[in-house]
Amino acid sequence: MLRELSQALGPTDGHKLVLIKYARKAFDLSLQQASPIAGWAADGTGELSDSRLDEILAPEVSALQNVNGQAEHPPDVRASR
Repeated sequence: MLRELSQALGPTDGHKLVLIKYARKAFDLSLQQASPIAGWAADGTGELSDSRLDEILAPEVSALQNVNGQAEHPPDVRASR
């Protein structure tokens, strides 16, 4: 999902902040929970790989969805473009 958003946004200033903002809104994450996104890069040069970011974020998203009674699968943010 982040890779698709990154491609759709193109090269912009504050790009990582925008990705964090969208993830927070889509999954109701706190800033602390979404902040690992800053260590990821679509081109693979970030401190975090795709799989490592998934390992960090998936439990946060799942826990919040269970607490809030949301569906098990996250919403498709592509529909909001």
